[in-house]
Amino acid sequence: MLRSRLELGRGRDRETAGAGADQKVDQVLDTGMDRLHEVIAGKLGGDPALERP
Repeated sequence: MLRSRLELGRGRDRETAGAGADQKVDQVLDTGMDRLHEVIAGKLGGDPALERP
């Protein structure tokens, strides 16, 4: 079934909004993981297993 141009345009709008949301989620997760690393590193001290690649 063919979709109208209006329907196709709405799909692109959703994709663009979804991409922005993905970037925000990625940023929040990265910040959280960095903070978790800081907490663990603070508890374990200078353990070589905590060195970042």
